Amino acid sequence: MSLMRELLEARKTTDIDEINAIISENRNSTNLSDKGICSLTDLDFKKRSYSKLNLSNNYLKDLKGCPDVKGELDLSENELTSLKGLPANILCDIYVNQNPSLTSLEGLPKYLHSLSANRTKIKNLKGAPDNLAGYLSAFNCQLTSLEGAPREVGIEFGGDCDFSDNPLTSLKGAPLIVQGSFFFTNTKVTSLQGIGQEYLKVIYDSIAFDLNKIRSHALGLLLVKGLQRIDYSKPSMKNIGFYIINKWIHKAKNDNSSSAEEYLIDCQHELIEAGFDDLAQL
Repeated sequence: MSLMRELLEARKTTDIDEINAIISENRNSTNLSDKGICSLTDLDFKKRSYSKLNLSNNYLKDLKGCPDVKGELDLSENELTSLKGLPANILCDIYVNQNPSLTSLEGLPKYLHSLSANRTKIKNLKGAPDNLAGYLSAFNCQLTSLEGAPREVGIEFGGDCDFSDNPLTSLKGAPLIVQGSFFFTNTKVTSLQGIGQEYLKVIYDSIAFDLNKIRSHALGLLLVKGLQRIDYSKPSMKNIGFYIINKWIHKAKNDNSSSAEEYLIDCQHELIEAGFDDLAQL
């Protein structure tokens, strides 16, 4: 056995009694990060409910034996292949970031505050709750579809939604309502057909994406209720069409309108006159 292998195996060997002592001493908020834990079934959580439980940077492959958590559960940087085993009545913020073998969200409880699944290999959002009280973050994954996404994000806390750095080609399946901002920079999406009608009917802050990649059907941005602005850097000739759309969104905001829909025809005419016929489509 190589020295590196011996060191890795030694790190995985943990003192169960020592960890159980930590659990016993910390009844509500327990930090078990970087303890070499391979399984939760050997640990004595005493059937308690925790306000905060940090299990990050261990060697967990499954979540059998996971206790009830009502505040924050951090499972980042493990070797999870499944989320099955989580208590059905768990209600908290869940972090499963940087689990490189995690390909599915199946196993998540029905109700959550927030969900962070960045840098995993999930390809869709099947298994995610129908609604999230806080935010949803799944950037730098392998999302090719938003199927299974919550219908509403930020019900209580006005959270953002981030699907950036994914190989997405369409936003179909995106939430209907985002109480914060919506991000999808560095994707393969080229059309916004259906926005404001089939998906993203409400965004109460901003939307951010790669302007130069969107080639058509951007007029629907004016149908999105609550949208405050499109976030982008200094406009160039390639994205001047979005400068025009943003202008009408700002006008609606200054006029205290819930959306820029009433300016739809005016915006469409200006886009066409400026040579952005494809962006002027719904």
